[in-house]
Amino acid sequence: MQQPAHLQFFTPSYGGDLDRFILLRRTVERFARCRVEHVVAVPRQDVSLFRDALRQDTGVRVVAQQDLVAPMFYAPAWSRFLQKKLGRRAWRLTQTRFGGRPGWIVQQIVKLSAPELFAEGPVCIVDSDLLFIREFDVSDLLPASGTRVLMRLEPQKESAKHQNYMRKSRELLKLAPNGEDHHFMAYPAIWYMNWVRQLRDELERRHGKPWQQVLYDSGFFSEYLLYGVYLDEVLRPPSLEQRKTPLHVGVWDREGFDRFMRSPRQILDSYPAGKAPLTLVVQSNIGMGPQSYADTIEAALLTPPTDTDEPRNAPPSGYATATKTS
Repeated sequence: MQQPAHLQFFTPSYGGDLDRFILLRRTVERFARCRVEHVVAVPRQDVSLFRDALRQDTGVRVVAQQDLVAPMFYAPAWSRFLQKKLGRRAWRLTQTRFGGRPGWIVQQIVKLSAPELFAEGPVCIVDSDLLFIREFDVSDLLPASGTRVLMRLEPQKESAKHQNYMRKSRELLKLAPNGEDHHFMAYPAIWYMNWVRQLRDELERRHGKPWQQVLYDSGFFSEYLLYGVYLDEVLRPPSLEQRKTPLHVGVWDREGFDRFMRSPRQILDSYPAGKAPLTLVVQSNIGMGPQSYADTIEAALLTPPTDTDEPRNAPPSGYATATKTS
């Protein structure tokens, strides 16, 4: 198998993350040194919003999530209204067939529906709150030999949340308990479409119902861990390369965000030449909109360096390659 000549990106998003997605696209246009085919899937009511905002961007295609996701995931309007009114007391309603599922669950179903949009080959799952922070081409994400890869992270101390997601993944695949000192949440994730199809078939075979129904009934799950556990413990492809060095660095909380704003170039300048991370995740749920850091990103990362720029080699501080929590 040869290395592909171009990259395929897939992003689930929505109107509230439009500015984040536009900033992501600016970083792709700034740093990509190869052709990138990018598809973004958004709720149907946001399709025209994204298409209007991206009409000058010929590298991205906008599709509707509802064309990929079963209707049961979307609560009717009256149910959404009642859930807002009831607040914490809405849990009984969410357990009925009118409850739907929250947007973060829908986005996971969207990702697992990628084979409906990409016929073959590796697809990079690129969330809206991710940014590229240095030049890249196909070789930065995929081995030249064409060997397939799976990102596997082994933190010094695994979080209880990730351990719970690992247990849930094995429960969905009906596997015995196993190690929980690792996970497969990395950004961007690299998925292979035939393996995603096989994962979905496996869920249907083990549960006797459509895969989206299986995941709807599960209540919660992690798409990244489900895919990783399936490859690692069920499919076990012989030529799979498991990478343990993440491609991303993250700003996961307000404290980390403040450090980033004080010294954004430190993310790049603290690493040896050629070893800097490829992407930066500014966690979307820390309450800082992209307008609060877009100018900083523009000045520190998107503006091409000049010959008068002095290199800085401060040690890394305040950034982590740990996984974001969705």
